[in-house]
Amino acid sequence: MGIKLCVNHAEYHYDFEKSHGFKDITLTLEDTGIMSILGPNGCGKTTLLKCIDGLMKLCKGNISINDKDLCCMSRNEIAKIVGYVPQFHQPSFAFSVLDAVVVGRAPHIGFLNSPKEEDFLIAKQALETMGISYLTDTPYTQLSGGERQMVLIARVLTQQPSLLLLDEPTSHLDFGNQIKLLSILQKLANTGLPIIMTSHFPDHAFLASDKVAIMKHGELVDVGSPSEIMTESNLEEVYKIKVKIVDVDVGVSRRICIPIVE
Repeated sequence: MGIKLCVNHAEYHYDFEKSHGFKDITLTLEDTGIMSILGPNGCGKTTLLKCIDGLMKLCKGNISINDKDLCCMSRNEIAKIVGYVPQFHQPSFAFSVLDAVVVGRAPHIGFLNSPKEEDFLIAKQALETMGISYLTDTPYTQLSGGERQMVLIARVLTQQPSLLLLDEPTSHLDFGNQIKLLSILQKLANTGLPIIMTSHFPDHAFLASDKVAIMKHGELVDVGSPSEIMTESNLEEVYKIKVKIVDVDVGVSRRICIPIVE
């Protein structure tokens, strides 16, 4: 699959509030695996993902994919490479889940053409990958928030992207489905699909991340492996609470983050 993403001294601010957004962000992604971006509400995580997907234009700096500046790429060209799943999506029409998912083939077939049998096969495979084939004929408007989130990811997988961006992908899921989704994302990453996801859950970074970036007030605090970056001091600085990082052995040795309520 192969992709090289470079975010170079990137800055974005909203006209009505220059302090809201992010500044001087530099990131490089050249390998597979999952990168988690952690940080409190309003630190710029979602805005950064939208800029990487080309939905928002930087105020300063640049973003390149495979050494090509994002500003020089068309919307359709970006959509063939980058798949983006937003945190919220409000359905408008009662399409079947299969029809909603096959829409992800649009960058490859054109907006004025109809999907072919091959496109529906790719959509069905995406539903199988997400473990939701049983929803194939269900009206999209009748889905729960968690089901809708899984369908949105399936739709993006039909784009066959080289980079997957997920904004708070577990936010609408119950505890069991959160873990199932993280397992699916790990399997996708193991196939060679790089993934960048934002999260409010430090434990999810321990569970499923190869790399972690921590943001605060629109700036990067640190970037590196979970063991290097997910420290008590870093998390306490960002979230302004006491935490304890504990090593546990439950058949598989791993770390967990425990908030300390005083």
